[in-house]
Amino acid sequence: FNRAHIMMRLQSSRLDVRRCEGPQPVVHILAPISRRTHRLYSTSPSGQAVPSAPSTPAPSAPGSYSNGAGSNVQGGGLTQNAAKPTSAKDKLDMLQQMQQRSNAAMKDLNSTYGASAPRLVDARMYTASIEAQRRLSEKLSEANSYISCLQDRLQEINDDLTAAADIFKKVDMEFGTTGRLAESAVAAVKFGVDKEDAIVKVTKLRERLSALEVAMSKERDKFGKRVPRQVPVTWVGAASTVKLVGDFDQWSRGVELSASDNDSDSVLRTFEATVSLLPGVYRVKFMVDGEWRLAPDWPTENNEVGETNNVLTVK
Repeated sequence: FNRAHIMMRLQSSRLDVRRCEGPQPVVHILAPISRRTHRLYSTSPSGQAVPSAPSTPAPSAPGSYSNGAGSNVQGGGLTQNAAKPTSAKDKLDMLQQMQQRSNAAMKDLNSTYGASAPRLVDARMYTASIEAQRRLSEKLSEANSYISCLQDRLQEINDDLTAAADIFKKVDMEFGTTGRLAESAVAAVKFGVDKEDAIVKVTKLRERLSALEVAMSKERDKFGKRVPRQVPVTWVGAASTVKLVGDFDQWSRGVELSASDNDSDSVLRTFEATVSLLPGVYRVKFMVDGEWRLAPDWPTENNEVGETNNVLTVK
């Protein structure tokens, strides 16, 4: 081969440049001689191409693979021109090395995250669980108080029904006795056998009727106190949620007040509700956005522990 032919081969060949330990690089030329065979040329320091025998590539080290140009690429340091692993063994070796690096990084105790993050997460989880338990305990206590209040109300209603049944029984007996007295008085007046006897019977009838009227009036007033009254409650102020809480349900659930539509630009809102209460005197407070408040225009009194409550009287 002459020099011109070698230069043409240089232009159509692929170059694989390796830097040697010496000061000048050695360029290996993979020159295609035919479709099946290749001849390897190298340039001397003077610039002339000298044919050399093809070298057998050295076996790859464990964890490395060949890039197809005669060079081995280590699994831990892939270069930009290195080919990707194609065999399953190469890919498995690469994954194992990556897993080893990941495990080594996670075991680094000098890392700030490794030293503080688990304990920080544990502390936050513990605090959140304690807070959730506290809220559940409050909800459970509130529900138990409300259930106890409902049970007391149910017992009172049962007692009222029992008393009403006894009263109706007595009234029925009284009407029977009064009816017989009325018939006797009518017969005495009609037939006129004994005028004074007729007057006595009529007098007894009037007295029994008067006593029955008084007794029924008392029972009516007594049962009238067991009928709930519809009490309107209003709160005006700057708030998001308002609740009326008091001893009418043992300070448990309370009654939510609804905000009326406010189209003005004022920050004050009006909250209203209708509370069903039995006649009596109640100690109440308003829960406004999670804080206890007193109605300024309602009467107040202090309880045995010195707390101030509003007084609500239902007649």
